[in-house]
Amino acid sequence: MKIVGNNLNEEFESKDLEKQIQEKILILPPQCRKVFLLSREEQLPYKEIAKKLNISVNTVDQHIQKALRILKHSVGRMAQLFIWASLTLIVFQFFK
Repeated sequence: MKIVGNNLNEEFESKDLEKQIQEKILILPPQCRKVFLLSREEQLPYKEIAKKLNISVNTVDQHIQKALRILKHSVGRMAQLFIWASLTLIVFQFFK
């Protein structure tokens, strides 16, 4: 029975974290938010995002880094693990 309680608690914490992250994404600067969502939701590589928005790949990278800094600072310690896990995706996409 304890295991079920722990799983439910983890599920609530996960949903709470997800909600906090979604709220913080909404308050990112518009271009930064657009780049971040294209990267994360549509899973576009940096080159495609750059082409789609008529900006450089370096600018795409700067927007992603800014978004991650803001999210990391805003959401707190618990989200840091999630964000650091996302960094592996950034490295992968940047070198596509």
